[in-house]
This record gives sequence, structure tokens and C-alpha cells, in this order.
Amino acid sequence: MAVNEQIVTGRKFRKLIDEATKLWQRISFWTKSSDVEFNDGENAETKLGAIKGITTDTNVTIPGYAADMTVVNELYGNLDELKKSVADGKALIASAITRKGIATAPDADFKTIAANIDRIVVSADTVHSVYATCTYNGRATNQMVMTLYKDGQSLGSKNYTSSAYGTYYTNTYSV
Repeated sequence: MAVNEQIVTGRKFRKLIDEATKLWQRISFWTKSSDVEFNDGENAETKLGAIKGITTDTNVTIPGYAADMTVVNELYGNLDELKKSVADGKALIASAITRKGIATAPDADFKTIAANIDRIVVSADTVHSVYATCTYNGRATNQMVMTLYKDGQSLGSKNYTSSAYGTYYTNTYSV
């Protein structure tokens, strides 16, 4: 059932409640912040009274200050720029992966991008382990054999012979 009412604000009146002591009760139509309740049970005085002020300073570390809307809008703008930068970076990485033969959408999530990077095959010609072994006969005519290996396969050997004074003739290897 609808209530037929007239809302009165901004006025007050007094009512005599005890004639012997002349005690009056003031009835006010002004609303106090302590009378206004929010859905969470707190009143306006408690909730809004905790705000120390409104600021445009983004470096405030003291609790209790509310951000001015110009600051909030600036932060949203910065967030949009960051999102665009990440999206552009993902698109560049996805394009590079696609050029390596693994189709990757420019808006793929990071998990997909990482999985596609792992699928890129690196040919055996790209990664090498190179090492050499030497053997020395320790006789009067000193002779040393040097063998060069690439990925576990011998590339060949070179013989080095010393003079009586132990100087080796120089030979070079190139891979």
C-alpha cells in the first residue's frame, strides 16, 4: 500500500514534554550525518568522516584521502596506454613466431605465445659444441696430434712436430 506523505526538511519545532520541569523536546527535520545509514550498517558520519580530504597528488601515502576525478581519469588513461603497449608488444612477438613457421594470433594469450615459442625448431647447424683433444708422445722427436671436434664429430687432425728445443710448428684450424 502506498504511503501518502509530505516530506518536511530544513525546519524544527519544540514540544513540551514535561510541564513541571519545563523540559522541551526539539524535533528537527534536518538530517544529521549520524542518522543516515548505509547498506553496510555504517552511518554517513563514520563513513565520510574518515575521509581527510580530496587530493590530486598521486604520491599520497597517508590513508584517508580520496582521489580527485582528474587524477582518476589520468590513471585510467595511463592504464589504457599500458594495455595498448602490452597488446602491441604481444603482436610483435606473435609476428616473429609466425615468421618462424608457427602461426600465432596477434592477440594470443601469453600462455599460447610461450607454448608456440617452445615449438620453434632450432636446426642442428645453429648450435655447436667445439672442442679439441691433444696427444703427446713424449719421445726425443716430440710429436703432438690435435683433433678438432664439432658436435661430437671429428673435423680432422693436425700433426705438430717439435724441434730438439721443444718448439712446435704452428698450424691453424678453422671451422
